[in-house]
Amino acid sequence: MRAKRKKRTSEKKFKIYTYDEIREDDKKFEEVYGFVRRFGRHSISHLFLQPKMLYFVVEGTGFISFMQKGGLSKTVYALGDPFCDVAFLDLNEFFF
Repeated sequence: MRAKRKKRTSEKKFKIYTYDEIREDDKKFEEVYGFVRRFGRHSISHLFLQPKMLYFVVEGTGFISFMQKGGLSKTVYALGDPFCDVAFLDLNEFFF
């Protein structure tokens, strides 16, 4: 039996950073790297910081690094698992 979901009191804000933005801005780097220190449990945790990567950051929750490739219809490739608490890995609950 699934536990009842808590009603959200406020919507989370999200942002997308580029590699250059987090490399050049200490505040953005600390925001992203703070999640790596807290939730980086897998073998490629520190490989997220690479040129051409993008970072989808959900304020106060975590982030996932990804890359877009292709022409008009870009394909998105995620680099590893999200950096967040396992409670947030039910994406259906988060997005729908």
